Amino acid sequence: RTGAPIARSEAAGAADPSDGDSHRDLGLALLQRVRETADPSLYAPASTALEAARAITPDDALVLVGIGGLQLGKHQFAQALATGRRAVTLSPNLASARAVVVDALVELGRYDEADQAAGEMLATASNLSTLARVSYLAELRGKLDVALTAMQMATKAPGLAPANIAFVEAVLAHLLCATGGPYGAAEASA
Repeated sequence: RTGAPIARSEAAGAADPSDGDSHRDLGLALLQRVRETADPSLYAPASTALEAARAITPDDALVLVGIGGLQLGKHQFAQALATGRRAVTLSPNLASARAVVVDALVELGRYDEADQAAGEMLATASNLSTLARVSYLAELRGKLDVALTAMQMATKAPGLAPANIAFVEAVLAHLLCATGGPYGAAEASA
């Protein structure tokens, strides 16, 4: 699914090197490809594209979301938190900016702050990204019923990509098993 957007963004960036959106879109598409393939060699070209975009459009919150995602992938959690907070300042209603903040706080072990940030994220969007984070935070705190409810809500998110559907089904099945529902788990992962 990411092959065409990568090729399109590469071509647009080559045709007009001053097109910040093309560099941003290429960086974001490469990061999505990393998630799909677990190929860390794509971090370098993603970083190059995102840094080119930042040089052209330094106040583009989506560029910062991409850079924050890259930092999270490289376990640079404190840097990701700062980047995510800058993106939220630029675009307070951008759920993906808030996702960078939540993820960084979780990885830094700052769960109370992560809970608050997830609540703020939920106020901006009730989608798979938000509900998965709410679910994970609840699971970390041993609130499996809350985690299960959030993932059940996530199954109703419209337009899920196949990889996201698989993710939701796997997490839902895990939570169903953990809460004593192995038969429901079999149905969720079927």
